[in-house]
Amino acid sequence: MLTPSSNPVVIVPVHKETLTQIELISLRQCQKILGLRKIYVVAPEGTKLDVYMNILKTASVMFVPKKMMSSPAEYNKLMISSFFFEKFQKYSHLLIHELDAIALKDDLDYWCQQPYSYIGAPWFKKDNHGAVESFPGGNYGFSLINIEDANRVLSSQKRWYSFINIFRDLIRGVRGKPYFFNRAMQGIGKAGLMIEASSMYFEHCDIFWSVLVPKLFTDFSVAPPEQAIYFSWETFPEICSERCNEEKPFGVHAWAKHNPIFIQKILLTQGIDLDDPAF
Repeated sequence: MLTPSSNPVVIVPVHKETLTQIELISLRQCQKILGLRKIYVVAPEGTKLDVYMNILKTASVMFVPKKMMSSPAEYNKLMISSFFFEKFQKYSHLLIHELDAIALKDDLDYWCQQPYSYIGAPWFKKDNHGAVESFPGGNYGFSLINIEDANRVLSSQKRWYSFINIFRDLIRGVRGKPYFFNRAMQGIGKAGLMIEASSMYFEHCDIFWSVLVPKLFTDFSVAPPEQAIYFSWETFPEICSERCNEEKPFGVHAWAKHNPIFIQKILLTQGIDLDDPAF
């Protein structure tokens, strides 16, 4: 049974007016699998969205200032900003569905009921012997965030940019690296607090949600790899499939990038003909 708080919203961030073949396939699959959900297309102000709205028939639109999606760095700042998450505070969870992700089935309600603040495709690395190991964290391109938990974090006065880091950056600045000196000066103030983190945080947003936030907020829980692997895949999809006993995940991020031949076989079982002229 669904909990009363299960009220998710699907977010499709876009930054241009045309779609590649891969993106078109992903968007049509989004409509097929998640079309009955509440969907928002998030785009820079002034973007013509006809190609998107012709597919996502019932989607709503959220325009943001052009600067906020003008580069990958600005996009990452947007995705850790209270400006963004406060727009969706009436929903329980936010599913990020970037254009290079693809949904394979609708497991959204199930994952909303799980006790996690953030779920993303597991990360993997090879050890010194070449073995592939997963480690905590998850990619943001197809991810799920508990909105109440995110807003609690982003309204906090807790310091994310520690005084130790400020001291280290000051030393670097004194040694002739003005960037670090300027960063230290900025971080001493509000920019060093969670409530203003988006103004100077310099890592990817998935590092923010997967690594930084859980260190500072012990009640912000990130799905462990052995659970997240059933939610979404990114790198090493063949290993993900093996560890899932060949069960398909909710979705796959960067599906045309990491072992695409393997993923295409899975897509064919979903009735997606990649050679169909309609695509």
